[in-house]
Amino acid sequence: MELRKDTVTLADLKDHEGEQVAVNAWVANKRSSKVVAFIVARDGTGYAQCVVSRDACGEELYDKAKRIPLESSLCLEGEVVRDEQQIGGYELHVTTFGIYHE
Repeated sequence: MELRKDTVTLADLKDHEGEQVAVNAWVANKRSSKVVAFIVARDGTGYAQCVVSRDACGEELYDKAKRIPLESSLCLEGEVVRDEQQIGGYELHVTTFGIYHE
């Protein structure tokens, strides 16, 4: 996968509420259930929770999100959603992602 340059930083998610964006980040932490995987992404500007649901991404990407190693670098694409309980007050509802390096 080639590095995407048309991305926003995690700190700038607040400026893109309701929009589809792409972010380049590393996997800082992760957890999952039977239908949703949560990836805590980090970049040089901060952290954000990224929600990968089986329904939105399909079985293959959902399984990949569950297995991705910590500190993997990736590009996540999805909709920015306001959630005051999350780091920075926003999270990314992922529709697709690609892995640069595991």
